[in-house]
Amino acid sequence: TAWGSTGRAPGAGAALTTFSAAPSIVGTTVESGAVPLNPGNASLSPERGQEIEFGFEASFLDERVAVEFTYFNKTTNDLILSQPLPPSLGFGQNPQVNIGQVKNSGLEIGISATPYQNQYVTWDVRAGMATLKNVLTDLGGVAAFGTTNRQTEGFQLGSFVSKRIRNINETTGVVTVADTLEVIGNQFPTFEGSFSSTVTLWNQLRLSGQIDTKRDFLI
Repeated sequence: TAWGSTGRAPGAGAALTTFSAAPSIVGTTVESGAVPLNPGNASLSPERGQEIEFGFEASFLDERVAVEFTYFNKTTNDLILSQPLPPSLGFGQNPQVNIGQVKNSGLEIGISATPYQNQYVTWDVRAGMATLKNVLTDLGGVAAFGTTNRQTEGFQLGSFVSKRIRNINETTGVVTVADTLEVIGNQFPTFEGSFSSTVTLWNQLRLSGQIDTKRDFLI
C-alpha cells in the first residue's frame, strides 16, 4: 500500500503577459515594434495531486502460477491546461489556466502460468487487463473549451466532440444536426487487455504470440 502527493509548477513566465518582436517599416526606415504573444494569467497556480495505491503479488504451485493485482485512485486539483483563445484577440499563444479537479482510478490485473514444463519444452502463458476511469469532475468556473478535443465537465479529459446528426430524411434529403457540440468518444481507452503464449524449445528457441485489445476510445 502506498500514498503519495505530487505537484507541478506552471512554465516559467506563464503568468505574465508577453509580446513578440515585430519590426515595422515606416517609409524607408525599419523601426522596432511588438505584437501580443501570450495574455498570461495572473491567478495561475501549481497543480497538486494525491494518490493512493494498493495491491498484492502471489504465487502458487511452486511458482508455476502467479497473480498480480493493483488498484489506484488519484485526484488532481488545479490541473494546468492551455485554454484556446479566439484568434480575433490577436494573441499568438494560448494562456495556461487551472481547472478544478480531475480524478483517475482503475485496476491492473495480471495472471501468468506455466502449464507444461520438462527438460525439452516449456510453455508459458500470461493474461492481463487494466481499466481506467478518467473524469474531469470540476472545471473550476472555466467554461468548456477545445475544438476536436474538448475539456468538458463530467467527461474524460480531452474527449472528442462533434455536432451529432439527429435525423436523416431520405425522402427530402434533409439532415438535422445538433446546434451544440456533444461528447462522442474518449481520448484514452477505458479497458486494455492482452493474452500471450510462449513456447521454449531445448532452452534455445523461443516462439511467442500475443493478442491485445483497447476499448472505448477514438483515434
